[in-house]
Amino acid sequence: MSNYSLFGSPHDGKAIIYRSSAGSGKTFTLTKAYLKLVLLDTSRYTEVLAITFTNDAKDEMKNRIIDELTLLANGVDSTMRREILEDFKVENVVNIEDVLTSRAETVLSSLLHDYSRFNVSTIDHFFAQLIRHLAKELHLNLGYELDVDSKKALSESIELLFAQADKKILRWLQDFALEQMDDDKGWDIKKNIATLGKKLFHESYLDVEEKLRQNADKLESFIKELKRTVKQFKETLIIQGKRGIEIAHQHQLEQANFIHIGIRHSTAKISLL
Repeated sequence: MSNYSLFGSPHDGKAIIYRSSAGSGKTFTLTKAYLKLVLLDTSRYTEVLAITFTNDAKDEMKNRIIDELTLLANGVDSTMRREILEDFKVENVVNIEDVLTSRAETVLSSLLHDYSRFNVSTIDHFFAQLIRHLAKELHLNLGYELDVDSKKALSESIELLFAQADKKILRWLQDFALEQMDDDKGWDIKKNIATLGKKLFHESYLDVEEKLRQNADKLESFIKELKRTVKQFKETLIIQGKRGIEIAHQHQLEQANFIHIGIRHSTAKISLL
């Protein structure tokens, strides 16, 4: 995980950015950042807002904060406690170690008894609340509704893609359609584009979005190289499959001779690719 402290300490009212790939500890790091804020000032939990992209991430974040606070409140010598104390030491926060447990007890009790002000929410819920509070300034009708139908948005985006596609995108779409027909999947590619498009709403996509944008010009060559690799692998499988069938015939082996009865069948299918 890379820690980019672009504007100084996280406690001076400025920003700190964490960049990392999936599974590398973002939740732990963000939980620690949240806990440090509320442990420095136990009444501050009402002022701290944590925003996630998905409901699953929101639930995980809330559970992680409560779990770690419980360990801190019970005086457990956890990894989180050690790292928080180490960070406070580096940041010259004094006289915190002796009161860390009691402060964790206070914050934990406050969150559990004032749970509605435990502000961890998804980004769409946050903006919905923001718009609701600013409805008058935005001249919105009091009966307005927010449409968060991702399926509808995706469908309209695909229609827009076809309507506004340039020559390069049209060539990609044509190649995709031809590939689909070669694989006996039909010529209508909208369904498969929609299936792929659903990944845009997943948090896992956000971890690679920036790299995809930076390397968009290399995508075509990457696809060609991937197809070439798949083709070579398939050709190797065919050779090995046929060789396996020949060996089985030479030794007069039947299906019943194989412990796993699917091996002979799978080998025969591979040889016919």
